[in-house]
Amino acid sequence: MTMEAIRCRDFVERVTEYMEEAQPPEGRAAMEAHLAECEACTRYLAQMGQTVAWVGRLPLPKVEVAAREALARRLRGR
Repeated sequence: MTMEAIRCRDFVERVTEYMEEAQPPEGRAAMEAHLAECEACTRYLAQMGQTVAWVGRLPLPKVEVAAREALARRLRGR
């Protein structure tokens, strides 16, 4: 079986799966092969990693109890 070659557009579309390690082994191998040859996507992956880290440090918003309960009721109703 030959490894699928991917383009930069494909890499960008799949970067979240790559970062979450949610791809099958052959998909991950194709992403890593692309990274080995593409400086732009390597930078993009690093930027995405920084973004995820920064967002993870943001404080959670305070939500009023009534709003949380209303949202929970709506979600249960689906």
